[in-house]
Amino acid sequence: MTTSTNDDSVDPENPLPEQSSPSARADRITALLLVVLGIGVAIESWRMPRMSEFGANIWSAPGIVPGMVGLLIAIMGGVLFFRSRKTPGSAASATARNGAWRRVLTVLVLCVIFAGMLVGRIPFAIAAFIFIFVFILLFDREDRAIETGSKTLSPARVALAFGVAAAASVTITWVFEDIFLVRLP
Repeated sequence: MTTSTNDDSVDPENPLPEQSSPSARADRITALLLVVLGIGVAIESWRMPRMSEFGANIWSAPGIVPGMVGLLIAIMGGVLFFRSRKTPGSAASATARNGAWRRVLTVLVLCVIFAGMLVGRIPFAIAAFIFIFVFILLFDREDRAIETGSKTLSPARVALAFGVAAAASVTITWVFEDIFLVRLP
């Protein structure tokens, strides 16, 4: 087998060039936009009325949830920015990027099923559990297939997904109903 010393050749172990790929640049730009958007949302939610003049609980202020969401968006944008600065890795990461549109479509379908078919027809905690559990299983299965070539999930991973979905659905329901005083469908 002949090894080429040409600078234009692609290393079979690392098919992505050392320089920043268009995907990494797009991730950095998107990350910065998300950080700015998140900070903007947090600032504007802080400026909303707190309703304390009416004797309302601080946790029922209309800006609490948007402020938390804004801060989370900013934090996740920062995480994306720092992750995009790493040198792109192996063929597995290239394969993962090629399936990005399928993943986006899967998320869209799951969200439509959750919001359009489950919420309002069954108790919210059960709808949230189903959504989170199926979401984790689908994406964990796909990630394992990319990493190992096997789509089989171990019983331990299914049990973990079940536990996370159960804890999240109970916690979400409790936070909104008991802390934010929001009646869920």
